[in-house]
Amino acid sequence: MTSWIVSLQLTTFLLAFIGTYSADKFGARKTLIVFGSIASIGTFISQFANNIYFLQGTLGFLTGLGFAGCLAPVHLTNARYFSKRYPTANMLAVIGAGIGMFIFPPIFQVCISKYGWRGAVMIQSAVLANLCVCGSLLRPLNPRKTEEDSRELEGIPSKDNQEIGRASCRERV
Repeated sequence: MTSWIVSLQLTTFLLAFIGTYSADKFGARKTLIVFGSIASIGTFISQFANNIYFLQGTLGFLTGLGFAGCLAPVHLTNARYFSKRYPTANMLAVIGAGIGMFIFPPIFQVCISKYGWRGAVMIQSAVLANLCVCGSLLRPLNPRKTEEDSRELEGIPSKDNQEIGRASCRERV
C-alpha cells in the first residue's frame, strides 16, 4: 500500500499538460509559484495523516500534481532564456533532479531520526516551498526590437529590402 504513494506521485506527471497550458496562459512565473505552493501544501498537510489513504491523497496526488505543474514552466523558460545553448542549460536543469534524489534521502533519514517522520515531512514541505522562490526569480523576457524590426512591422520595408527591391526593378528595365 505504501508504494501507491510514489506511484500516484509519478502518475500525476501525466497531468503535466495543465502546467503547460497555464504557463502559456498566465506565464511561467505565476504557474511555478502556484504549483510549487500546491506541492508544498500537499506535503505539509500529509504530516497530519492518520492512515495510508490520507497519505496517498496528499503526498501522492497533491504533491505529484504540484510537481507535474512545475515541470513544463521550467523547461519552457529554459528554452526561452537559452536559445543558443539550450542543450547545456537543459542538461544542467535535469541533472538537478538526479542529484536531489541522491542527496536528499540521507538528509531526510537524519531528519526522521531526529524529529520523527512528521517533523521530517514538515522540513520537506519547507524545502519544497523554495519552488515558489525559484518561480519568483523567473523574469519574463522582452525580445529586443531594432528600428528595422519595428519599421517592418509597420509596413515600411527595411533598408536591405529597399535595396533588393531597387535591384529587381533595374533588372526588369
